[in-house]
Amino acid sequence: MRDSATAGFKYFHCDGIRRVKIKVRGYCRGTFDVKTSWDGPVLLEAI
Repeated sequence: MRDSATAGFKYFHCDGIRRVKIKVRGYCRGTFDVKTSWDGPVLLEAI
């Protein structure tokens, strides 16, 4: 992954989700934005 890269996942059933855990390996800096659609609002910004 590089600056401004996007990883998309489809077909998750997300009703009632309270927590999201993101685990990364390697050396990185930046944030992950969690959205429910490509152009939707940012629901979570993980640092």
